[in-house]
Amino acid sequence: MSEKEISERLKELRKDFGLSQERLAQELGVAVFTVQKWERGSFLPGAKALIAISEKFGISLNWLLLGEGPRFLRRTDKD
Repeated sequence: MSEKEISERLKELRKDFGLSQERLAQELGVAVFTVQKWERGSFLPGAKALIAISEKFGISLNWLLLGEGPRFLRRTDKD
């Protein structure tokens, strides 16, 4: 798992959803500085933030962390 690759996927995700760093931080309940550090690859999001990203945007953690599999989670009729 490469921090640089994760940071690139986080930045790509944010831009694809049309969010500023400020807005993403607000959506996730973290400081803007935290999002900036994630995107620079200074440090990785913690488990709580990763789960929030996955749930809020329907993103596969496997894709986010490893760059493998589909980007979006498959929805079922129960969702």
